[in-house]
Amino acid sequence: TVPPQCAVKRRPANDMMGNGKILSQQLAYITDHYGVEQVDVIAHSKGGIDAQAAIVYWGAAPRVRRVITLATPHQGALLADLACTTPLPLDCDQAMQSVRPARMTFFRAMTDDATVDDAIAYFSGAGSFWNTPGTIYQLTGRMLQNHPDGGDNDGAVTVASTALAYASQLFLRPWNHA
Repeated sequence: TVPPQCAVKRRPANDMMGNGKILSQQLAYITDHYGVEQVDVIAHSKGGIDAQAAIVYWGAAPRVRRVITLATPHQGALLADLACTTPLPLDCDQAMQSVRPARMTFFRAMTDDATVDDAIAYFSGAGSFWNTPGTIYQLTGRMLQNHPDGGDNDGAVTVASTALAYASQLFLRPWNHA
């Protein structure tokens, strides 16, 4: 059973600092429960940013050995920027706002020089196939592919935005964001 302080409320969605705090608490619970000192974190999409916030800002560093990010928009999600500036009534919540490129530039400037996570190995992986029949990725992927700041993408995140200077790239595969 998950203790109440670790319960996650799905909506409204949190930014990386809110989720990072919760994840740090969860990592403490997990390592204590299983009697281990460290775990490997595998995170998808914004979860990779949330994991780094937990490590750098909420004290989770001693409990993490490595972080593997899958389709994480480390440099920001152009699609979030497009969704948050459109005249359409889209749900541009805290989570989506937090991964807009300008916000991620600020997060990277504050986070990348931190030394608290120097002993943690970072790895990343990305997908580059958005043309999945019958999915929203056909529309969003084409938008990202044709955008002046876009390019190869998985239907939600551009390949270029998954780059993290100190992460080893594990793969680039013809996969969509899902």
